[in-house]
Amino acid sequence: MKQFILFLSFGILIIIALPLFWLKILQWAFLDNTAIIAEGISLVGAILGGTISGALTLIGVRITIKDSKEKQIQDSLPQKLLDIEDIIFIMERQNELLLKSFLKEQSKSALNSHYRERINYIIEYLEKDGLLRKSANVNLKTYQVIRRLFSSLKKLEQNRALGSLYPFESINTAMATTIADLKTECKKLTELIGE
Repeated sequence: MKQFILFLSFGILIIIALPLFWLKILQWAFLDNTAIIAEGISLVGAILGGTISGALTLIGVRITIKDSKEKQIQDSLPQKLLDIEDIIFIMERQNELLLKSFLKEQSKSALNSHYRERINYIIEYLEKDGLLRKSANVNLKTYQVIRRLFSSLKKLEQNRALGSLYPFESINTAMATTIADLKTECKKLTELIGE
């Protein structure tokens, strides 16, 4: 905004200086002809008046656009908060199911099977059911957090296709980190709303 005002001030200064310079030349060239000098003064007045009114209009339009953008951002905050709360709820539920499986006394192959089922469900939910899109509607940080989890789960699933077991602890850690990051973003949105 400071650059804009500086540029505008410089432009107004030039627009004022040039007609005044031109008026001085007219006065020097036509010393005896007061009609031409009067017309020159009228022209300079019209140019200055147009410049000033145009500058004020431009400033007013810029302020209106800025206020409109700020209002639009404020109006979208409640929906963003609802979206991130939905995402957190879904991720907490999936993490809870993963932890229950992990804590159960079962064989590695049964645990692996359960994790594959959960991870495929999470990937499908992120990709096809729009959780990635919903996170993008919240803000960039939320999208990056969900995208990072999505990418790591996809990579795990590709490695799993090679026959390896799931790294259970790292999956649980990734889910917990994702949830913590989402809660941080949720807190920031809540503070912006003012709850």
